[in-house]
Order: sequence, then structure tokens, then C-alpha cells
Amino acid sequence: MQTILVPTDFSTEAENAFDVALQIAEKTGARLELFHVVEFPGQLAGAYGYGEYISSIQELLEMQKQEATEKLSQWGNQAKEKGLSIITRTDIGTPNELIVQKSKEDTTFIIMGTKGSSGLEELFIGSQAEKVVRRAACPVLVINKECKHFKIETVAYTSTFEEIESDHLSKIIDLLELFNATIHLARINTPYEFQSSKEVIKHMKAFADRHKLKNFTCTQYNHENFEQGLQQFIEEIHADMVVIGTHGRTGLSHFFLGSITESLVNHISTPILTFKL
Repeated sequence: MQTILVPTDFSTEAENAFDVALQIAEKTGARLELFHVVEFPGQLAGAYGYGEYISSIQELLEMQKQEATEKLSQWGNQAKEKGLSIITRTDIGTPNELIVQKSKEDTTFIIMGTKGSSGLEELFIGSQAEKVVRRAACPVLVINKECKHFKIETVAYTSTFEEIESDHLSKIIDLLELFNATIHLARINTPYEFQSSKEVIKHMKAFADRHKLKNFTCTQYNHENFEQGLQQFIEEIHADMVVIGTHGRTGLSHFFLGSITESLVNHISTPILTFKL
């Protein structure tokens, strides 16, 4: 693992994500990049026009940037005390645009926080986070609770196991195996997306062979509703993490089997690792 990008707005949710990032970095030796974006109030600038107003706005943004830089430095000290490599950066602009841009540079994973109970629109930087997950060039781990003792022992990996796979999968599987996780491959079989158990298990075992999985199980979980079936499966195996792929077309709300993730983020407290198929 190379670099974990942790965008933050200094909220409790962002602290939870940073805490998980610290724990993963200790396990993997990854470098951390702590990133804060001071959002430019474009509509305000447009209303005022140019001249002294723009100058005043710019001065305000620079002050906010300086304050954020100092806070990042304090957070960064936590990593340095643990002997971890960390850099801190502050920028001015549109958060989702700059985060996505950074994901294309030298980022292996993004770890970000969410309020959970308020859903996708209340992710730590608001609706911009959906755009990050949809467009990020690397996997995104969404943390929606405090995880002082973060573990990845039991993982639910849900898929149709028929999609075109992602280059990100090797990174994800390496991470899971580093934590000695058992990966529970699951296809939620619904009346509208029904497939025989024989075919499903065949696809799962082929997937496991391709990726040389060591500790895994194969389950076809029958339920009339995909979302409810997935939630029940997560609860039954006591999953520490859910791994799920998206086509990245219209964000988290359109995963490979319909509109489920907003509700998952709302109703489960399990960390969700997303990646583009």
C-alpha cells in the first residue's frame, strides 16, 4: 500500500475516519495524506463582482486556509507520534474536484467519514462526497461510526460475479488478506434477478480462483428484496466490512443491482469499501 488520502473538515465523523486511517497505516506501512479544502464561495463572488469585494473574499479564504493548516498539523502529530509517515495539505477550491484530482495522483485508498443516520447527502462534505465516490480513481472506504479497535476479520463481498472486474480488486484483496480476513462471497438472489445456485456458486469459485483467495465462503442468499437481503446477510455473519462495486455512472445511489447504498449508509454501521467496476 502506498498512500491513504484522508479528506477532513475536522468534524467528529472525519476524526473517526482519520482514526481508522491511522490503524490501517500502522498495519500496512502506508503513507497518510491529510487533506482539507477551503471551499470558495463562487456564488458570493459572482454577486459582488470584482474589485475590493473579491480581495476581501480572498483574504478571508487565506485566513481560513491558515487556520486549517494549523489544525492539520495538530492532527498530523498523532501520526508522527506513532512513527507514521504523513503529509498535510490545504487548498482552496471545490472539495470534490480537488479530492478526485488527488485520487488520480498517488493514492491507493481514500478513507472518509459519514454521519450515517442522515444518509448520503450528509457525508462530511455534504453532497460533494457522492461525487467523490462516483468519480474517484481509487477505492473509497466510508466510515460511519467510531472504530477505536478497527478490525477486518469478516468481510461481506457482494456482487453478481459476472461483471467486468476492476484493477482495484487486487489492492482490496491484498488489504483483506493482510488482516487475515475471511471473505464471504455473496450474491443476493431476488425474484427479479434470479439465478440458479449451481451457476452462482460456479461464478463465485471462478472469482476466488482468479484472485487466489485463501479464506472464503460462497453463499447465494435468497430474498425478495436486495437491500434487505444484504442487510440481513451482513448481520448474520457479523461483517466488519462490506465491499461493493459501482459502475460510477450516477454515484453511490446506482450500484450494480439498483438503488441501495443510500439506505445502507443510513441503516448499517458497518464500514463500506466501494470501488469502480
